[in-house]
Amino acid sequence: MALGERIRQVRQNRGLTQEQLAGRDFSKSFISLLERGVAKPSVDTLVILARRLGASVDSLLGSEGHIPDHAAMNLLALSAQAMQQRRLDLTTGLLSAARFIAESYSLEEPLREVLLQELQLALERRDYELTSQKITEALRQCEAGRDRWRAGRALVLQGRLQLVRRELHEAVRSFEKALEAFRQAKASRDPTRTEALIFLGTTLAYLGKHDLALKRYAEAADAQATRHDPVLRGRALWGLGLSHRRLGNLDLATQRLNEAKEAFEIIEEMPDLAGVLHNIGQVSHEQRRYGEALRHLTQALRIAERLNLKITHAATLTEIARTHLATSNLEDAGAIAQQAITAAQNAPDAMEGAEARTVLATVYAKQDRPERAKELMAEALATFRVHGAHARIAQAARDLGEAFMRYGAKTDAADQLVIALEAEDALRKRAQP
Repeated sequence: MALGERIRQVRQNRGLTQEQLAGRDFSKSFISLLERGVAKPSVDTLVILARRLGASVDSLLGSEGHIPDHAAMNLLALSAQAMQQRRLDLTTGLLSAARFIAESYSLEEPLREVLLQELQLALERRDYELTSQKITEALRQCEAGRDRWRAGRALVLQGRLQLVRRELHEAVRSFEKALEAFRQAKASRDPTRTEALIFLGTTLAYLGKHDLALKRYAEAADAQATRHDPVLRGRALWGLGLSHRRLGNLDLATQRLNEAKEAFEIIEEMPDLAGVLHNIGQVSHEQRRYGEALRHLTQALRIAERLNLKITHAATLTEIARTHLATSNLEDAGAIAQQAITAAQNAPDAMEGAEARTVLATVYAKQDRPERAKELMAEALATFRVHGAHARIAQAARDLGEAFMRYGAKTDAADQLVIALEAEDALRKRAQP
């Protein structure tokens, strides 16, 4: 008996309608597709349905003659849970056991799932070379098995790797392909699809396309999966806050970011909490509440240092330096910006290093050291150009130009204005259909 037939049989024996089995997590049409064998459930979906039916996952899968399959899938369910809890050594052991069973019995679907989880584990451990290798293998195997759902998940992980490497245009394409794969697999309620929307929003924000980013974050916030996952909810709210900030809606930005902060505090999601505190500090800075900005940024820095979050650490140092610069505390601003550059090199993250250089360049401009200021800004703008961040080029050049103008260096100010205008022209051309 196929899985869908067993689900229908157990449901009818329990006296439940398709709508009752669906509950708030799924739609009646999804249950219908599942029972007819058209849709395939994820491991998480199967666990929810088994609990609702008062049955074991094994009984739904059909234990007779399928013990290796069930053993492998149970191990994979445990490894996914361990990875979510960041118990990476335990995840490694469980995946090793699952791979042994899947390879011993030539279980194609469990093998693809093992590969996907190994890929995610490599990404969590920042082994980017291994991540890249496993992405290629995972996509090849998913294509061979016509497994669109897992292909979508592999594409999300590919996009995440490209985002880390600041390969932004490539990341956009990966996330969009992932969303299309989920659509074809009829997996619109899958949490990974919501993750894809959030990561796509983040990538678009890095590219300065904040209107598009806002739409993606809003779609993620309204997704069915977000209502039952506090981490996804917090990240979607976080993204909305960032987009509103970039669009100048600072009150809305503060509201959404504080909602995200509360969500992360409740579930003690500390890495995300550090990130959202960092962004609340940025909004406070833009509202000229500098004392409040430093308080939030310092909290973020402490978490980043404790958890060894290298990129967040570098970015937060840059924002602290920027806040001291705004209060004309040039000595502290310069010293902390230098620390940020070193931290970005250790991460490594070229874009964060570029951000820190823009701050230090402005410090030097205000200290009447124009040659060093222009040298640092040129290094920063070169990095921004490589990553297509024309919006950052325009803003950074304008900021430095204003600093030169205040200190009477009109020629240097004009040079920076030309750079800003060229970047804005590039942005307009890219926005044209």
